[in-house]
Amino acid sequence: MVPSHARHNYSNAGSVPAAMTVVLEQQMIDFFEELGTTQPPEAGPPSAEMMERVMQSCARHGIVILDQAERAA
Repeated sequence: MVPSHARHNYSNAGSVPAAMTVVLEQQMIDFFEELGTTQPPEAGPPSAEMMERVMQSCARHGIVILDQAERAA
């Protein structure tokens, strides 16, 4: 379990798709529902507009995305 406000990251180091079960606080449920879509993402990295949408949603829901240097700390 990852405690609230703890730095964390998820990755799949394997060569096949992975599945995971997640238990979320209401704050994170609201965040995912706000950004959720039934459409698959476009190929490639997210657009500047999508990243701005994500960052605005993060701000509304009290979520902080760390930059690479902060993740290494």
